[in-house]
Amino acid sequence: MLEDAVEEYLGSNAEVTGGGAGNRGWNVDIDVVRELDECELRDFCRFLIGFGVAPHALLELYSEGGPKRRLVIGEFSGLGSSE
Repeated sequence: MLEDAVEEYLGSNAEVTGGGAGNRGWNVDIDVVRELDECELRDFCRFLIGFGVAPHALLELYSEGGPKRRLVIGEFSGLGSSE
């Protein structure tokens, strides 16, 4: 399962806290203890693509007091396009 793979990949830095599916697709909620830097985030996007997540999938990042950030994982990772 993706949730287990994500927890294993991120280790003690993260915990999967929920997820779900609906008409527009599915989501996995991850609570990250320490914010990922740009290199770690790019590697995480590459990990997701390697796991089988579509390159056009969105990764939405939220931080306390900060703005929401949306990444298309294929574009951000350099491994695929958003098409």
